[in-house]
Amino acid sequence: MKNPSREVITRSPKRMVGILNCRWFQPTAIHHESRLEKHFVLRTMLSPLVRSIQHQPFTLNLGDSRSYTPDFLLTFSNGQSAVVEVKRSERIPALKERFDEITRRLAADGQIFFVVHQGQIEGQRRAERAALLRRYA
Repeated sequence: MKNPSREVITRSPKRMVGILNCRWFQPTAIHHESRLEKHFVLRTMLSPLVRSIQHQPFTLNLGDSRSYTPDFLLTFSNGQSAVVEVKRSERIPALKERFDEITRRLAADGQIFFVVHQGQIEGQRRAERAALLRRYA
């Protein structure tokens, strides 16, 4: 697994950052920059289809001095991978054009890209149940 493209864990009074060490899932730690990212990782680790989760795996040059660093790269048991961005749903509409551009750029390289929001991660107490299951993993 490659090193992350930028340092994730830095102290911040405005957000929750941390590291998840789950040796039963993968030998390397997974960093997160928010509570929502942490809950995404906790849920994703419970999927039997996911082999590994890499935080901030690369930086994509978008031209005009713009770049994009995805939150996670998931590798599945069949060898395929997907690039994931975790965002609060209210922020997604303002970033739609950017996400469309990222989707096109990654698709040209054969990568799948998707954005996950808090309803998909935390709805129906999913994150809470994932945390409970993780205690017994």
